[in-house]
Amino acid sequence: MEAVITLKDTSEYISLQEVREFCEEKLAHFKIPKQMELVNELPRITTG
Repeated sequence: MEAVITLKDTSEYISLQEVREFCEEKLAHFKIPKQMELVNELPRITTG
């Protein structure tokens, strides 16, 4: 599973390591995504 992450406040920076550490504190081990990617926005198609 891969997590694609967008930030609400793009003026702040968060590293993937910080995201992983947060997930390790809050989620069961098997629920933590193996791959993570930070993007500015999710792609949209004509239907939304």
